[in-house]
Amino acid sequence: MLHSQPFGTDERCVLERIATGAPLPELLEDIVTLVEHQAGGMLCSILLLDREHKCMRPGAAPSLPPAYTRAIAGLSIGPAAGSCGTAAYRGERVIVEDIASHPFWSDYHQFALPHDLRACWSSPIFSAEREVLGTFAMYYHEPRGPTQQEIEWVDAATHLATIAIVRDQDEQALRRSEARLRQLINTSYEGICTVDSDWRITFANRRLAEMLGYSPPEVFGHSVLDFIEPAMREAVRESLAHWMQGASGQQELRLTHKDGSKVWTLVSGSPMVDEDGNYTGALGMITDISERKAAEQRQREAEHALERAQRMEALGTLAGGIAHDFNNILSAIAAHAELGRMDLDESHPASERFAQIHTGGQRASDLVRQILRFSRREKPHREVLQLPALIEEAVQLLRATLPRNIELRTHFAPDSPTVFADATQMHQIVMNLSTNAVHAIEGHRGHKGRIEMRTEAVSADDVTTPDLPAGQYVHLSISDNGCGMDKATMAHLFEPFFTTRAPGEGTGLGLSVVHGIIKNHDGVVTVESQPGHGTTFHLYFPAVDPDQLQTARDRAALVVTPGQRILYVDDEDTQLLLARRLLERLGYRVTTCTGGSQALAEFRARPEAYDAVITDNAMPGMSGLQLVEELHRLRPEVPVVIASGYLSSDDWQRAEQLGIDEVVLKPQMSAELGPALQRAMHPGLQEQPARTQQPAGATSD
Repeated sequence: MLHSQPFGTDERCVLERIATGAPLPELLEDIVTLVEHQAGGMLCSILLLDREHKCMRPGAAPSLPPAYTRAIAGLSIGPAAGSCGTAAYRGERVIVEDIASHPFWSDYHQFALPHDLRACWSSPIFSAEREVLGTFAMYYHEPRGPTQQEIEWVDAATHLATIAIVRDQDEQALRRSEARLRQLINTSYEGICTVDSDWRITFANRRLAEMLGYSPPEVFGHSVLDFIEPAMREAVRESLAHWMQGASGQQELRLTHKDGSKVWTLVSGSPMVDEDGNYTGALGMITDISERKAAEQRQREAEHALERAQRMEALGTLAGGIAHDFNNILSAIAAHAELGRMDLDESHPASERFAQIHTGGQRASDLVRQILRFSRREKPHREVLQLPALIEEAVQLLRATLPRNIELRTHFAPDSPTVFADATQMHQIVMNLSTNAVHAIEGHRGHKGRIEMRTEAVSADDVTTPDLPAGQYVHLSISDNGCGMDKATMAHLFEPFFTTRAPGEGTGLGLSVVHGIIKNHDGVVTVESQPGHGTTFHLYFPAVDPDQLQTARDRAALVVTPGQRILYVDDEDTQLLLARRLLERLGYRVTTCTGGSQALAEFRARPEAYDAVITDNAMPGMSGLQLVEELHRLRPEVPVVIASGYLSSDDWQRAEQLGIDEVVLKPQMSAELGPALQRAMHPGLQEQPARTQQPAGATSD
């Protein structure tokens, strides 16, 4: 008995369930049940085509025996693969009126006949593109063919099945696409977000949330301005206004991390509109450019450092150009003063005046030397020194430049040991640390400033300073009552270019230079500081044996052999006259030559006649270093002293390569020439001051 009206009603119900998104297995079962209800004794099934493996998979068969359904599951399609396998293979309806005798079932009837399944008609389920999606089959318990009505039911059922299967495939494809898109967005290195027309965040991917230190849900609903540095918010408002008008653009923004730190980003934004073209919000792509910004900052700092180095190079070139001639003049002044004092009794009234002239020449020489060292044009000169005396010299300079509200105090222990140090670099340490102290005090307004310097003798066993090798030290402390520093600042204190001052107010090199000088002197520096409680720098310099304080002149005087012959070379007649008088007073016989060529000819004629050679370097024609090279070819072991007003860094290097024994910088000749000559002629006098215990890993300057 046919029930056409109920079929139409049930068909609409199935369509409604498809529209509401019911699961595919339920929909297929509804379709099968719909047809089975139309006539008694009819059993239906839907099989789905597995296109990849070319076989049939169960879709719905609520009335068929489960054992039969399991038996045919996964059977391959083919030209004679039962009713369903053949229909799927051929893409056309297959009607088998008797399963027992039909050739399509010859390999499969053993699955159907035990369940009394005798007839099977199967129709392909097609997509809109006529691709086979599956099959709809009718089974009967007796051999027979289909009626026209039954064929119409099957056609209606396959149409419903097509709609359900295609919709399910589309939904699966959509879900896969969404999953891929979600994975792409969440694994993207770029931050991605959307905002609505009120600039509230409606979506943020994982990367953007990580940039800001939040989870994605934590940023939803917040205004985008909440994460932008306040100083940049107005620019962002202007950009969002442009996006609302349909424009796109890029800008660099500094975002605020959850922990308060700043994150530099490049934000690319474009408007989002609805189907009517109305603005609904904006899409933003955010790139973290913090590393690039840091690299740019390092590049700027390097450029500034290079610019400063070039300025220093220019200053050094200028200083080196005048140093030689100026030191020749100073040498004449200092030497004549020294000779004049030697000619007079110490009680003579003019003796003190000659001493003052000599001291003035020394000070002028020190000034030139400081300029050369400041411009990196002179090699550091280390000698045995009393550190308190050096600090007192620097203090005298400081007192004249300190603000009136800053008091400078000094406490020098009377028993401070000597140190082996470069005087100019010790001055540089004191000046750099004092300058930092002044800035710290000025940044801590509302009270009177104080800078305090102390020296004392200490043993490594008496202090808890780490990395301080065993031995005796001179401890220099420089304290201030300024603003102090926190631990984060102290952690970067000695790094090059690190500064807490405003741009343009400091290079960040001062403390790194101090640290380098102390390390080169085998010393150690530590810092104590707290915000609001000032800062103390503790500097430890290795002490040297006080017995080494004996001057080189005293030691040289013990080994002078009267009558030794010296060849002295200079292009200045005044220098030749002064050198002859000085050396003859010390008991030497002196031959002078004006220039390198004349000296080379003299030496070539009598290479064994001279016990040592003293030569200027900067001379017309043949330089002093070129002369030494030629002399060594004639007599490699001849002792040589360079006496010059200036040596460049290249000259120092070349002198070391030539094995030159001693270098005396004018105008120190009157005091240093004799001792230097004796050290060159007697290498045993060149020993450096001894420490009570040399620190592990120490290197010579």
